[in-house]
Formats: sequence, C-alpha cells, structure tokens
Amino acid sequence: MKSISNLIYLKLIRQLSNIILGLNFGFKPIQLSCSVASLIVFVLILTTCACSQNSKSDEFEQAYMALTNSVKTENYKYSLIIPRAGCSGCIGRATSFVIKNNEQIKNTLIVFTKVDDKKLLKIQLGEVLHNQNILIDDSNLLSATKTSSIYPQLITLDHGKILFKEDFDEQKHAKKILHE
Repeated sequence: MKSISNLIYLKLIRQLSNIILGLNFGFKPIQLSCSVASLIVFVLILTTCACSQNSKSDEFEQAYMALTNSVKTENYKYSLIIPRAGCSGCIGRATSFVIKNNEQIKNTLIVFTKVDDKKLLKIQLGEVLHNQNILIDDSNLLSATKTSSIYPQLITLDHGKILFKEDFDEQKHAKKILHE
C-alpha cells in the first residue's frame, strides 16, 4: 500500500512541476527526477510564502506611515504601539510605563490604537495624553492590518522608516527607550 501512495506522489510531483514549468504548453516534456521536481515545488512554495509575508509587513508600514504623516517621525528612534484591547496585563504594564516615565520618553512616539473609550484613556493618562509624542489612532489604521497585535509592540525607527518591530517588554526595552 505504501509503494502505491509513493508512486502516486511521484507522478503528482512530476506532473505539477511540468505544469508549473510550462512544459505542457507545446514544449517537449522533460523527465525530471523526483528530487528535482520536489525541489522545484518547494522553492515555489517558499517564494510564495515569503512574498505574502512581505506584503503583510508592507501593509503595516503603509498604515503606520499614513497614521504618522502629520508627525515628524524622523525625530524618534522608537515607536511604542499600545492597543487598548488585547492582553490586559501587557497593555496595563505598557501604559503604566508611559505614565511613570513620560518625562524621559522623548525619543519614542507613543501610539494608542483600538481606543474604544477616549474618556477612559484621558482619565488613565491625565496630562500625559497632551504630550507631543502621544498619538491616538482614531481611525484604527494599525489595528486593521493583518499584522496587528494584541500585545504592545516596540518599533525601531531609522529616519522615520521602520527597521523592525517586536513585542514590548519593559525589562528588556526600558533602558533602550529611557537612555538613548
């Protein structure tokens, strides 16, 4: 039984690679070994996955740029994205970090997204909400992307361009944000 399924698999791989390579469109079919055919299919799948991941990253970057177009992001080394819905403990710690260290966080643009209750946010943040480096994503541009997160995320910027983003961890990132 195992050898029959292997034969079917081999035939399928060969046919698929011939179709993908366009060899059934008027050209003489080339006999490919199973390993070559498998490699071709693997490379095509890998390429497709890589392209779809880039488009997700591009979607987030476009949303971020659209949101921050009125802000001079080149003045910031980091951006801290804090969703107001998601992991409540993580969000609470990130919000407390911003409130506690608001005078020292000058190199970081703080963005609140998924804000359902602006009054509650104003009560929690108090005067911190009026700082120049605080931005509210009223249109929820960042939360509408496929790469939005339920966790606060720290984005590293270089002249306003996103280098990379990662989940925010106060212990790991506090020194970086507060002392640069």
